[in-house]
Amino acid sequence: MLDKNKTPKTHRATAIVSAYLDARGFKPIETEVRVYNGWIADLASFVYPTMTETKKLKLTGYKNILGEAKIEFNDFIYRYSTPLTAIVEVKVTRQDFKIDMERKFSGQIFPAHLCYLAYPRGIIEEPPVGWVGLELDKECQRLLRVTRSVLKRNKYNYTFVHPQNPGDTIDLIANVAIRREHRTRYQAMRDWLKSYRAKEKQDQKVSDVNELLYWIEKILDGKTRKTETILQSFYFPKRWENIKERLDNIFHKLLEIKAATNEREVVTDDNKEI
Repeated sequence: MLDKNKTPKTHRATAIVSAYLDARGFKPIETEVRVYNGWIADLASFVYPTMTETKKLKLTGYKNILGEAKIEFNDFIYRYSTPLTAIVEVKVTRQDFKIDMERKFSGQIFPAHLCYLAYPRGIIEEPPVGWVGLELDKECQRLLRVTRSVLKRNKYNYTFVHPQNPGDTIDLIANVAIRREHRTRYQAMRDWLKSYRAKEKQDQKVSDVNELLYWIEKILDGKTRKTETILQSFYFPKRWENIKERLDNIFHKLLEIKAATNEREVVTDDNKEI
């Protein structure tokens, strides 16, 4: 379900970034996940990466950021272990970015192995140190490029991959799982309630038809002449005037049909006697 507090542009950006992570093995991907000391990430997920997925993430299979030796899959896994966690912050205006600049983007705290910042072109020149920038077009309809901050560090200490305490990794994965459980459970409840209401509505229609037929028989048998009595047997609110008028018309038409039918029966009987 879409967050009503966010703009369509933010929803588009979130969807594109979610697809980017999904294509690189991150599953499940959840929104609004608590990751650190009141920090709620726009997206969070984790992955047990394969060799192909680490290549897609530009973590192995190519020279490091200093242009030195090629980084092998086993070396990377030994250095950072698995699973790898990721968070995404989505900022579609410069003001959004400035609000969180000191608290989130100061380069002091990295709540996941990979920290992504998604933004439309023109909002910032380059991502903050330690963050991977996902630059979108101005309408947030497609991903233009992936930008990684660069600092001169040693061979395996990437500036955009941050070692995590195992306890922090477990907490983030647990919070992703909790969000997924809440979403699926609430969705199941909504689906059940929707199904129940649809069935209740259908049952009420059948009940109303049976009730209507019952009163038509009563009218034709001459056992009732009060439309208020009929109205009270249905689930009508106080909008009775229009309904009562229409019911009175139906009532009189049924009586006319009954009278005409009786006349034809009398004429038929007279003809038989003759």
